[in-house]
Amino acid sequence: MKRKIMFTIILLMAGSNLLLTQAKNDPYVEAENQDWGDLSNPAAIWSSDAAIVHAGRLQSASDVDAFTVSFADPKAEFAFEIYVPVCGQHFADFRPSVALIGPGLQTPPAGTLPFDLPQGMGARVFADDRSLNGARIAVPANNVTGDNPVYATNSQKFSVPQAASYTLTVWEPDGRIGAYMLSTGEGGDTFGSRPQAERDASFNDLFSGAWMGQDCNAPLTLAGCATDSSSASPAVKNPSDSFVLTGIVRDVATCQPISTAKLSYFVLGSYTTFPNGKVTTDDAGSYQIESAMFDSYKHILVTITAPGYQMAVADYALGTHPGSAATFDLALQSKPKP
Repeated sequence: MKRKIMFTIILLMAGSNLLLTQAKNDPYVEAENQDWGDLSNPAAIWSSDAAIVHAGRLQSASDVDAFTVSFADPKAEFAFEIYVPVCGQHFADFRPSVALIGPGLQTPPAGTLPFDLPQGMGARVFADDRSLNGARIAVPANNVTGDNPVYATNSQKFSVPQAASYTLTVWEPDGRIGAYMLSTGEGGDTFGSRPQAERDASFNDLFSGAWMGQDCNAPLTLAGCATDSSSASPAVKNPSDSFVLTGIVRDVATCQPISTAKLSYFVLGSYTTFPNGKVTTDDAGSYQIESAMFDSYKHILVTITAPGYQMAVADYALGTHPGSAATFDLALQSKPKP
């Protein structure tokens, strides 16, 4: 019997403020010309207890980022969580796996890891569920990047059997390229002896989103799309004082427009009430979202559904001074056949 799953987009709405105060994690951001390291030369996580986040990119199908973390005493649990930024629709299928490698751990089944284990070492592996038929959960606020939406997994914990140095690895089993945030530890506001100026610079880098290496407002590249001007979204003219976001919803495989697709949207920012609503595409697959706009509004988070298609989540990032109109084309994937 086919399992039916309901997918929920978690929206923190009435009475909450989505612009969180400074994140609780000690942030480290992968520079453009930097890599977090590999199994032979991993980057160091300075504490197994402190709440730390490493933001980085997997830049090729074979890229594996590696971190080393030491435990002075055997620990029952080592907490971690993987966040993937909601970046338009670009990272929707990017699902990094995480492995803890070290002594005293069992050898996982063959083919589980994209690399060979060091001699005498075992591993515990966390893999994001790739069998779900629908959109991933999108959280509009979190303790890492404030009110920048993310795809989030549940917090995970690895058991550490002995006092030793272990290696934490991150990779994408299907070879997809994308950005992630690896959050480790649960120690709250514990920043060690890190200079304040360095910490502030890392927060600025993290919140800027530049480390993701992707223009989130750029449309997905749809291989089946025609290149003539008739296939492009029309230019938008907005005579009102509102902000207008318009575009076409298409089939990923065929590039054909999808009529009667339903879009639910929320304009997110530091205000405690958010413009929101629902619109439906017309026969040409076109939609139009119109909303009052303030400089404090930063994102338009959209969920898209249509019969026969997987639900999708998208995020349009507003500029500091958003213009009166913009285009943002979207795409849906067909549901797998049973």
